[in-house]
Amino acid sequence: MPKLDDHGKYGSGIGRSIAVLMVIIVSLLAVPRMAAAGPLEGGAAAEKRGDYRAAIKQYRKAVKRGDVKAKFALGKLYLDGRGVKKDAGEALKWFRGSAQGGNVEAQRMMAIIYDGSHSVKRDRVRAFKWYSIAARRGDQEARILLTRLKRRMNHSQLKRGQKLLEREGWTASGKKGPRKRRARRAR
Repeated sequence: MPKLDDHGKYGSGIGRSIAVLMVIIVSLLAVPRMAAAGPLEGGAAAEKRGDYRAAIKQYRKAVKRGDVKAKFALGKLYLDGRGVKKDAGEALKWFRGSAQGGNVEAQRMMAIIYDGSHSVKRDRVRAFKWYSIAARRGDQEARILLTRLKRRMNHSQLKRGQKLLEREGWTASGKKGPRKRRARRAR
């Protein structure tokens, strides 16, 4: 038969401490835990609640950590004028940073903006560049939009678009690689 300890309870002090610790561990494992939310997730949650100022603050924190998705999220807020004054130029800046960081969604958005769907001056050559990059990286919508854009471009624009891709070092996979250097002609 178990003996009572000095406090009138069963078991030794150490044994009871281990039992309590085990109960705590089992309780923590049994309760679903929320993943630690970073600033990107915090920004998305604030945006979902309609608290755009808080979303912007969180996204800016994520941007400082190098998060390209946060740059894209900021671009969308500026493009739509949620929590900030609507500004397609500022949106373009954020989308560009995200696109250059490899975000395919941002690459497609850059193309859409340059294709003339917002208040930024239409530039079919740049639209071609960004649609091409996104399409090469597997974005089906960009592939469709690129096909439509090519039908509206003249030969000179298409050629300039190809040269722009090559000059800036974009590879066939849509990643920025080392720039190709032109071979010097012998005189």
